Amino acid sequence: MELTKENGKPKAFYLILAALIPFVLGTLGYMEAGSKRISDAMYGAVALYGLNLTDDYSYNVLLEIARWSAPLVTAATILSIFKWARKFVWHRLKSVFADSVAVYCDDDTKLSFQEGAGRHVVYPGREFVPNAKSQIILFDTDDESLKFYEENKAKLESKKVYIGLLELDYGLMCEKANVSFYDIDGSIARNLWKQIALWRNAKAEETYTISICGTGHLGRNVLEQALLMNLYAREQKITYNFIGDNDVWSVVHQDFQIENGDQIQFFHSDEEHLCERLKQSDYVIVAMKASIEQIQALGSICDQSKIYYYAPQTGGACEHLAFPNLTAYGSNEEIYTDENILGNQLIDEAMQENFDYMQSCGKLEAGATKESEWKKLSGFLKWSNISSSDYGHILRELMKADRDEKELAELEHIRWCRFHYLNHWQYGERRNDQLRIHTCLKEFGQLDEKQQEKDLRVVCKLQNSMK
Repeated sequence: MELTKENGKPKAFYLILAALIPFVLGTLGYMEAGSKRISDAMYGAVALYGLNLTDDYSYNVLLEIARWSAPLVTAATILSIFKWARKFVWHRLKSVFADSVAVYCDDDTKLSFQEGAGRHVVYPGREFVPNAKSQIILFDTDDESLKFYEENKAKLESKKVYIGLLELDYGLMCEKANVSFYDIDGSIARNLWKQIALWRNAKAEETYTISICGTGHLGRNVLEQALLMNLYAREQKITYNFIGDNDVWSVVHQDFQIENGDQIQFFHSDEEHLCERLKQSDYVIVAMKASIEQIQALGSICDQSKIYYYAPQTGGACEHLAFPNLTAYGSNEEIYTDENILGNQLIDEAMQENFDYMQSCGKLEAGATKESEWKKLSGFLKWSNISSSDYGHILRELMKADRDEKELAELEHIRWCRFHYLNHWQYGERRNDQLRIHTCLKEFGQLDEKQQEKDLRVVCKLQNSMK
């Protein structure tokens, strides 16, 4: 049975405590009614749970309360056992199907993805369902999710396991043979920028200011995905205002190389002229759970800005505000989907891209498949291929406007450099993967012809795929 906590103690503790009340009252009642031995009084109190009242004693208030409350406890216990047994059997029955999925989470109401093409999904809370073919672990903290995985690791060896990450970065995770990590905040951030699609309407000669409010894990993902996806012209100029009281990103990436005319500025939430900066922003991204008052204030202050606020639950009060420039993003219905977690098309594209690259380099062994090659990659290299595939969709859109091939290759190189800088790589004369040193971390024009050709091949391949 599930033992969820309430105020630091398992709920079962309070249930057992409540169930003992009739026993205590019954024992005291029988003692008061004349029972000479406490063991007889206790026996009589236990009998009350079975609707059996010892008639040898006169009634009193304690006995009267006990004889009515004890049967209620008995009935509640029977119903609870029946409910648990029904749930237990139901989970086992659904898990025999080849497409069965067990989702472990603290609150299954936050999971809104459809079962999809006939998937048999169960939500067992923390009760392990060993027969489910796919196992999704999505507790409220990464620590809980990974502990649950470790506790059931031996039973999960033959299963497909998906673990949602809320705090840890996918690219820094240790590889586990049968585990796929799902970067929740990263997915929210990528979907946000695809929703905004700055590259579709932005003009190279214009400057843009984007203010990101919130420097927590989601805010950092929003900024990083912006740096990787908002690349549309060689001469572009975007200023990112990163606003919040968490200095982790600015400290860790103090030597970050932007590689073009973009810039990043850091501000604390108590900045003196913060309102003016927000007013002058083209886009304001609220990358945290903000209050209704905060959203209203932003809508009033930034009436000329496009405001995107994080709203994991749909149907909130902010949706009824009359500000036309307010847009919600990051809903659970959008993020927790069958496609995102189980069948990620983007990962499949990244696997194919890696396979094609290995094939072009003549590094494939006989019988190699895209899946077998993918398993050989570290978390960093997997994430690198995913980022490349993600940006490939943007490059295809830019190609439709007859953009110069060399400029597009340069944009791809800037994205590649930024990705490496974000993952703590730096330039060096000799490459060393263990020390995260790469010889190509420099401007596109400083690369030799052979290295430039690699980026041009990426563009040509994308062009050919569109024909």
